[in-house]
Amino acid sequence: MTTVTQKNDTYIIHLQKNTNIDMSKVYNQSFFSIFPLKGLRVFKDTMYSESKIKDENEMKPKPQEIVENNPENSDVQDDIINILGKETAPNSYTELPLQPTESSGDVSNTHDTSDNDDGTFYSNLSGYLTKYIPSAFLRNDDPSNMGMKLTIPLDIKYPVYTFKDYITHVRNNGFLNVENSSLEYDNLYVILRDLFIQIEYLKNVGYMFDKLEINKLIKVQERFLYLDSENIVIYNKKDEHKKELNKTFLNLVRDLLQLNSEGEVCEQLKNIQYTQLYYFIKRIEREGVMIWI
Repeated sequence: MTTVTQKNDTYIIHLQKNTNIDMSKVYNQSFFSIFPLKGLRVFKDTMYSESKIKDENEMKPKPQEIVENNPENSDVQDDIINILGKETAPNSYTELPLQPTESSGDVSNTHDTSDNDDGTFYSNLSGYLTKYIPSAFLRNDDPSNMGMKLTIPLDIKYPVYTFKDYITHVRNNGFLNVENSSLEYDNLYVILRDLFIQIEYLKNVGYMFDKLEINKLIKVQERFLYLDSENIVIYNKKDEHKKELNKTFLNLVRDLLQLNSEGEVCEQLKNIQYTQLYYFIKRIEREGVMIWI
């Protein structure tokens, strides 16, 4: 389950644990380097662990441990505690952002976009990071008791939305909507382009989703992130994996546009025929090739 909560000046996105895959190797700083997101930080999280309460109690320092080592300075330390309060955990010293992980994948072959201002999203930076970050920085925590947590600074201009909330806030002209949905062409363009970029990245580092769900799309600033720890699987480049990915992607398009589950998707796209998105979807459905041109 992917959840979004707002606390004080921060948005917090939680992803539940996956007992088969260490999610820190999927959603890490390297993954998020493909988008220019400001202030986003990534953590391993124990919120879904059954032993969370026990672990938190063990981490809390006992009151006497705060000042017991230096009796000569006890008055000074008492003054500091009165001003700042006692130390609590977790804090920035006990919980740090994840380091990018090493991978043999290389995203340098990701297809470039025709729009000049989109070129940065296909930067080789993420490929460089995943390939050359030393293995010494890898985290070896047990993935069976870890979820993921993302924190994003609160920004009134750029609120964090789930897709369901985004649809209720988006301004649109009904005459410009794509088929039966509340999405206009420009909205759909950004969603599918961002999803394509993330899919290409994950394919190159060996992961993919066996199911794509609308409720895992999260709008952060001007980007759409697909955050899913439940349906992530190991991916290889065999034909059957490509076919399953294409089928999964087309099913998501059906859900986004509220299309009929029977018949070809491209045959139902009457409003956007002969556009870039139309041919992108048609290539997936008719030729079995996912490529952004």
